[in-house]
Amino acid sequence: MFSNKKTRLAVFAGLGAVAAVAVAAQSYAVFSGTLTPDHYREHVYKIGPGEWRVTAVNEISGDLDIEVYNESGRRIAWDVLPDNLPVASFSNSRTQLITVRVINASPSRAADYTGVIE
Repeated sequence: MFSNKKTRLAVFAGLGAVAAVAVAAQSYAVFSGTLTPDHYREHVYKIGPGEWRVTAVNEISGDLDIEVYNESGRRIAWDVLPDNLPVASFSNSRTQLITVRVINASPSRAADYTGVIE
């Protein structure tokens, strides 16, 4: 965990740090990947109670979307605006696994993304 926002943004920008599990509202996880057009990838994390925000950026121009699902498979947050910087915020009342689905909504462009849960 980093103590200041500047450091956190540097990690988000893809400098190589990766965290696998977010366990409290003060923790975070970094995820990244590449997607072919019209495909998605899911990332699963254990999170604790609190207010959470999932953000990602498509480092190649194109439409990137995020959907967040709880343990029961219910969609609890999403951003499907036609942009390359989706942000999805939600409240969580207990410790549970969440699934972050990153979607390359572009029908013709690949996506190279980095995201963070905080």
